Amino acid sequence: MSFTGNLEDLAIVDVIQLLHTTRKSGTLCVKGSKGEGQLVFQDGLIISAKHPDTSLRTGDYLVAMNFISQEVLDQALATQKNSGKPLIATLIEQGKIKKDEAFKGLETLVDMTVVEMVRWTKGTFTLDVDAIAVDDEFSYFPDNLVLDTQMVLMDALRIYDEKTRDGEFTDDDGGDAGAEETGTLRPGGPSANKSPQAAPGTTTPSASDDVVADLTLDDLGLGDFDKVEKSIPDVFTALEAFDPSDIHRQVIKKSLPEATSSQQEELVTFLTQYSAQSQSHSSHQSRALILFSRDELVKHALMTICKYDQIMVYIVEQEEDLDQAIEQTMKRGLAVLIVIDKIETMDEIGLLALQQQKILQHVNVPVLQLASPVDYGFSLQSLKNGVRTILPKPTRESREKTFADDYLNFLKAFRIYVDRCFSEQTNKAINMLGHYVESIQSLTEARDISYSLLQAVAEIFERTITLVIKNSELIAERGLGNGIEKDRSMLFKVPLHQGSVFLDVVNGGKPFYGICEDKVLKDHLYGHISAPDNPEILLLPIKNRGRTIALIYGDYGSRQAQPLNLDTLSVLADLASMALENSFYLKQLEKLKS
Repeated sequence: MSFTGNLEDLAIVDVIQLLHTTRKSGTLCVKGSKGEGQLVFQDGLIISAKHPDTSLRTGDYLVAMNFISQEVLDQALATQKNSGKPLIATLIEQGKIKKDEAFKGLETLVDMTVVEMVRWTKGTFTLDVDAIAVDDEFSYFPDNLVLDTQMVLMDALRIYDEKTRDGEFTDDDGGDAGAEETGTLRPGGPSANKSPQAAPGTTTPSASDDVVADLTLDDLGLGDFDKVEKSIPDVFTALEAFDPSDIHRQVIKKSLPEATSSQQEELVTFLTQYSAQSQSHSSHQSRALILFSRDELVKHALMTICKYDQIMVYIVEQEEDLDQAIEQTMKRGLAVLIVIDKIETMDEIGLLALQQQKILQHVNVPVLQLASPVDYGFSLQSLKNGVRTILPKPTRESREKTFADDYLNFLKAFRIYVDRCFSEQTNKAINMLGHYVESIQSLTEARDISYSLLQAVAEIFERTITLVIKNSELIAERGLGNGIEKDRSMLFKVPLHQGSVFLDVVNGGKPFYGICEDKVLKDHLYGHISAPDNPEILLLPIKNRGRTIALIYGDYGSRQAQPLNLDTLSVLADLASMALENSFYLKQLEKLKS
């Protein structure tokens, strides 16, 4: 049994989500003008993949991730050619790689396969539920390599967004055969041509394929790969199924078996209108709602209406998984809203404690609580804890005759209130820009301009430092924050070594935000200010006439990471750079006049 569809009608992200949420098993083949990719599912989880570019192999990713050298890979490929064993098995048997490193290499291959598929808006997909065609490399981990589908999607969309933002994807379609390949994620090195795993009938890559730069973790968008926990909750966004009415009807009948048929159909009609009118999928969603709930109807209904408004929804059913879901959305720079459902099987005291913990950990993230209208004591205590609001969730026990109407009104009110919360977060960013523009207009000295940007960044990060470029090193000029004396000239130095994240930002002129294991950072900067509890850092370049002249460093110190809009900070840095240029030209003009 199989089914087939067109990517023009159903985006590949929605196809993958559909397979995940319906717990399907089988082999998904996606065909476009650039090739054919493959994902294998088992109960909705990914267990194998084949990249559309047959020259991209696991060994090249292992080299890029510094798990093995090119020499070790070439030797293993030669051995594999004679033995016929998978490359992963060969490397492990030779003692050249650890099992967990091999596992991460295969995870990276899956991520890159999905990244390429996300680019395609034209093509076809086919799911063969009778075929589980696991690639030989993946079969070495028959019991262990089971990847959470939504974790893979989350990573792939983040990488896709970063590559698109940086202009590395030049074609809109991603499947246009004539498009320039600047956005293709492909490892370098001769191993691509030597791989014995090349599919029968495929064309051997040309010699020109060898002339490509070595692949690095940053190139893959996986610079913080080792820090990412791979065991995450069952999280997924709402999706438009092939027949939305049937999907809604199944969920409602299962969740509300005692409701009358007319009540059920009223809810089905409402949800079908939203799913049928859902906007086309966009990977550039800027808002994320994290829902802690075990109520099937709540999960399904809220996902449906949120997808209509292009809000990503992550479902969390276990409290120990909540922080991880919050962390992942923040890493993508999304505006975040937490919604906690009243879970009947969970002790009220425990739920209130969880609620308070999240409010204290993530002070800038609004928390909404769903509760029955008759839960007065719980609702009042939730407000005391600091939740943004209590949204009354209808129950059949309290208002059986009007339950359907009550639920519809609940969903409508929920949508309006959530939109208002996100709008307030957007307005906060706009106000920040407006305040900064106003404060910088009267500044003419470079030192004052850089300090104004330092203050703006300090509103988000606990510790910030201005690092001025001089020759081949950075000099810490001033800093703000816990453990850093205000307005003090720090004057310690940070070298600009080759391969350092500092040099990459200086040369590239683009900001960096994320977890960084840079040796220069640890040995030099943290040698003076000590390492923060939270490993995520910001490096924001300041330019003058197109050349980076300083960096603003920021970290959270002892605080929890907060939602960060990197685009807003980039605009602030651009404004500071323009102010510096104006200052420079004004001074040049004054010299000419004198």
